[in-house]
Amino acid sequence: MRIAVIDHVGNPGGGSRVARALLPALKKVRPGTSITFFGNPHSIKREKQDEIFKANGIAFHPLSSTKLGGKDLFNIRGSRHVMSLFQRKFAGTLSSVSFYLSGAVHKELEALVTDYDIAFFIWPFHLKCPELNCPMAGIFHDFNYKYFFSGQVMVPWVLELLNKEMPIWLSRATPIVSTEFMRGELQKFYPAFGHKTKVVPVAPTSHMSAVDKVAAEEIVKKRGITQNYILCPTNIGSHKNTGPLLAAFAQLKKKHSDLLLVFTGLGTEVIDGRACAVGVEMGCEPKDVYGLGYVSNEEIDALIQCATAVVNPSLYEGGNVPGFDAWERGVPVAMSDIPPFQEHVSVHGAHAEFFNPRSPEEIAAAIERILCDPEQMKQKALQSKEAISHFTWERAAEGYLNIFDEILGSLRQ
Repeated sequence: MRIAVIDHVGNPGGGSRVARALLPALKKVRPGTSITFFGNPHSIKREKQDEIFKANGIAFHPLSSTKLGGKDLFNIRGSRHVMSLFQRKFAGTLSSVSFYLSGAVHKELEALVTDYDIAFFIWPFHLKCPELNCPMAGIFHDFNYKYFFSGQVMVPWVLELLNKEMPIWLSRATPIVSTEFMRGELQKFYPAFGHKTKVVPVAPTSHMSAVDKVAAEEIVKKRGITQNYILCPTNIGSHKNTGPLLAAFAQLKKKHSDLLLVFTGLGTEVIDGRACAVGVEMGCEPKDVYGLGYVSNEEIDALIQCATAVVNPSLYEGGNVPGFDAWERGVPVAMSDIPPFQEHVSVHGAHAEFFNPRSPEEIAAAIERILCDPEQMKQKALQSKEAISHFTWERAAEGYLNIFDEILGSLRQ
């Protein structure tokens, strides 16, 4: 089977970590499979994906069309969005120039993906659906653009593109999701395509970084963190719901004065200072909230490994990726009481302390249960580690490959 894998964005965090874990697993499960990765050169470099792909016999092709709009120019934050808007606004005028200038990812894919059995999109969003000569499948992570949560909203042209293109994607591609909850979301918003949806449960992504205890502690120490801490891997999107967690942490500090709250992920460097009832007093010393921004895979795995607990207060997700990585390392988890997270407990057999994500009091109480009974919580975390050990990326790869077989088999009938 010849598979073209496409990830034109290379999302910092979960999306990139899925690609680096899944593709080698596909090769391991079926060594004869030919895989070519078409991706954003900036994310390939950032995540050192080229090293992983080379080591596993996976070819990779950087997409020229993502070079200008795929990275902030001159380190000016947000400039890549301006460039993307410019390229989209003048798409007709730029159609005759190079893919580098036009930013026409779909046209470049139509030119490159010509000799494959199937095209597999890691993140088929923010992209005009290409017309390829082979069947397509994609991981439709979630549909958060269908909701307003609070605060930050999508820029209008991005929302317009998503709403216009998603029905086209779903008509041409086989949608794959990670939870039954997300299957239901697709059915709710796009009922004409619900019957096509396939579910493949995810696996932990942190196994790619082998960091022993001593090395992990040294990595954390270099970040200036020398006290016990709660870790929240996230970003500053409104659905990530960091506000109630900060208010909850301010309550916890009244009893646990030496405890720290650490954020990692794109944009989180702004969440830095001292926790208070309404958020963070930024720049205040001594600080008890550390915003580290986006960190390397090795660093995030070390931070997870050394954390007292990992917390995820999200309002809406495809699944709890940080939770899986914590369970894999035997670290207690506190998380929102939302359907996809509940599904992890029922399907994967993991344990977590649940809370109402809108309630700082409940978030604080859930974390307090972990802090007050560390031995029992550690034992439950180790039981979770054992439970999810059966959900490997090889098992996930088999699920994806079986779907590809089914798609190709239907074409031969």
